[in-house]
Amino acid sequence: MEKIDELILDYLLGKLKGRRAAEFLELMEKDAECARRFEELSRLYASSMRPRYEASRESNWTHLRRRMGYGRRPVSFSRWAYAALALVIGVFSGFYGASLLKKPAVQEALCEISVPSGSRTSIMLPDSSTVWLNSGARLSYSPDFGKKTRDVNLCGEAFFEVSRDEKKPFVVNADALKVKVLGTKFNVCTEEESGNCRVDLLKGKVEVFTEGGESLVLDPGQQAVYDRESGVLRAESSDPYVADWVNGRMSFVNMPLTEIFEKLEKQFNVRIVFQDDKSEGEYFTGSIDLSLTLYEMLRYIDVDRKYKVEFSDGVIYVSAKN
Repeated sequence: MEKIDELILDYLLGKLKGRRAAEFLELMEKDAECARRFEELSRLYASSMRPRYEASRESNWTHLRRRMGYGRRPVSFSRWAYAALALVIGVFSGFYGASLLKKPAVQEALCEISVPSGSRTSIMLPDSSTVWLNSGARLSYSPDFGKKTRDVNLCGEAFFEVSRDEKKPFVVNADALKVKVLGTKFNVCTEEESGNCRVDLLKGKVEVFTEGGESLVLDPGQQAVYDRESGVLRAESSDPYVADWVNGRMSFVNMPLTEIFEKLEKQFNVRIVFQDDKSEGEYFTGSIDLSLTLYEMLRYIDVDRKYKVEFSDGVIYVSAKN
């Protein structure tokens, strides 16, 4: 059982590759008890990580309110992940033997990974495809993923690096869009607060479908944009920095300040309100390390100290200085 626990740990951390990935997949397919242990440990692991993210978010908020300079860097995800999963496995092992005596009810529940606001993570699917999930994203797929089909459901933003399999196309069901690929790298964003759903292709080729039957094929460097209100699907040039968040950075070129702050709201799960219209004409270019605190990011963006930041009832108010 220790070997299975080790494989599950590496899988949840996105470190399972090559022969060990194949060994893990074979175990999940052939051993029902191993598959059930993986499902339960995955759920416990996700729950155990939430306090870490909540604590980090609270720390960032307190640091910003006090405006006391630079705070300590958050503990790295991998270190927290190892500690959290070790605790989960330790607690679970205590009752795992007894649970084997009971026949589990047959369930067809989807495997689901949810990412708390202000965090990011990556997973490796049973077919060795890797998925990076951004803040607040949710991914689900069938327990028999990879046997006959490779379909996943996405809510939020994710970057996919898909292992090629011409016999089993990889399909992402994302809001009103369906993205079909064989093997490629692409970014999908279906954030609810945005009026558009977007698919950005970095490598390979993808086909994007709408519920209404429209479709288009993307080449690298292109972006599919679906307007939720009008139902129009169109192709545009892709943002070359669209997937920088995977590497822990938020990059932008001539981006409106209002849009940058929308990204900060998502990153830190806070509400930011502009109190005047002067900011609408402001555009910025830069790249920010996502491990910085909210206060550090605000100072980085407002290098000329043109804005005033105030706090009231859990809301950040921003206004231009006279």
